[in-house]
Amino acid sequence: MTLNEFMKAFTKLKAKDWVQSERRGPTGVGQTLQNLLGLPENNIALPDLGEAEIIHNQILAGNILVDLRLHDKITSARNHGTGFRAHEDKLPLLFQTVKDL
Repeated sequence: MTLNEFMKAFTKLKAKDWVQSERRGPTGVGQTLQNLLGLPENNIALPDLGEAEIIHNQILAGNILVDLRLHDKITSARNHGTGFRAHEDKLPLLFQTVKDL
């Protein structure tokens, strides 16, 4: 799936009022999103969409923040398991926010 195809599919998903998670726990949202987009499930930090990795975070009372992190495969492999951190504040870098529900 290309980044443009993702944006079209995600726009259709945004129009839905509610989507039930297909799995309980912290991985349920990510798996549900990947299934709805037709992406195979993977648990590695390599890009899902060519050069972009889909990242989700469940925050507060179930709100979901989905962002795309654009980086190359070598950087992804190097950072796998360690997180991709900003230099001084040690917070995850957010390259592009797609939707904050």
